This record gives sequence, structure tokens and C-alpha cells, in this order.
Amino acid sequence: MGNSLDFVKGNCGWDTVTLIIGEQVPEGQEIETALKILGPPVCGGIEVGFMYRSQVKADVRLRIVDSTHKTWMPMCGGMSQVIGKALVETSLREHSNIIPTVPVTAIRLLTDSGIVPLEIEIGNGRSPKSDNGHVRLCRLSIQDGCRAGPRHGCRCYEGRVLFDSQD
Repeated sequence: MGNSLDFVKGNCGWDTVTLIIGEQVPEGQEIETALKILGPPVCGGIEVGFMYRSQVKADVRLRIVDSTHKTWMPMCGGMSQVIGKALVETSLREHSNIIPTVPVTAIRLLTDSGIVPLEIEIGNGRSPKSDNGHVRLCRLSIQDGCRAGPRHGCRCYEGRVLFDSQD
């Protein structure tokens, strides 16, 4: 019998991401484990998020491995969309010591790019919407300094995180 992990798969709008309980993976085996989840036969989507319990309520440590570079990435806005719903509607709520409050539950994602605030709307015990922090991340980048310019042929802004420019 092989190893098993508790997981949540969710759609972030354009693809699937998988969330797992970080403490279930031995230290030093996270990237290898993520790559097994991302590839066939599991096909866990474009990213695996390792969620770790924090000593502070409403804080969740998040580390992400992405399928393109096959290593740690600092943060992903799409991942935070799935996390909001998962922290209200799945067993990740208990693992992360999150106590949902109506109408909005505020948590902090402790990521490799810093602290990312996340507000999760609550209604009837479910989360119809999460403010995944794109606007807040943009504001943080502007406050900390960012620059506009092309990257890989796309117009974008680069600071703490990378934003595509739709203009």
C-alpha cells in the first residue's frame, strides 16, 4: 500500500490546483511529492499548495509548487481563490484552525512573497466569493515600488508579484 494524503482540488478559473496538508509530507520531500501530484495519473492541475498550520489563528502558511518550473513559486492569485473556498467548506478549515465569521472571514496567507490578506465572504456556511487579494497585492507592489514593462513579450507590472496588463 502506498502513501496517502488528504487533498482538495479546486478550479481557479482557468485550470485546477491541488491543496494538501503540508505536515503530511516529510520535510525535504515536498517538491518530489508535488510533481507526483501534478503529473499523470493524478493530474493535480497547474499547482500544488502546501498548507501548514500556524501558531496564530487566522494565519495559514502557504507554499506553492508550480508545474511549469517544477519548483517553489512565491505566490499565485488563482491559488488564493481556491484556498478561500477550501478554508470554509472543507476539512482544511479544521486543520488550519479557521473559525468562519459572517459575513466575512479575514485570514492571512503567509507566503514566500510575504503576507497576503484574504477576505472570504460567508453565506449559509458556504463561500460564494473570495477576494483573492489581486487588488491588495497590486497596492502593496505600488507602495513598495514596481515597474511597468514587457516581460516575455507581454505588457505587465513587476514588483512583489507579476501582473498582466489588460490595457
